[in-house]
Amino acid sequence: MPRRRGPGRPPRRARIHRPTGRTRVLLVRHTGRTPERVSADVERETFLTAEDAVAYGLADGIVPGRRPSARPHGGR
Repeated sequence: MPRRRGPGRPPRRARIHRPTGRTRVLLVRHTGRTPERVSADVERETFLTAEDAVAYGLADGIVPGRRPSARPHGGR
C-alpha cells in the first residue's frame, strides 16, 4: 500500500532531487556564488562538464583519464 502524503509535502522524488537549505548554504560558501545565483542554478536542471564544475567551484581539479586497458574479449 503506498504511503499517503501530508498536506504541502512534495512527492518523494521531488524531495530527493531538490537541494535542501543546508545544501544551498554549503554551495554558496564553497563556490563563492551569491545565494540568488545558487538558488537559480539548482532550481533548473543544470548539467556541467568536468571543466564547468571546476569553473563553478564544485571541484578542485580534473583527474586525467587512464589509457584504455587491453582486456580479453568478454573480461571484466
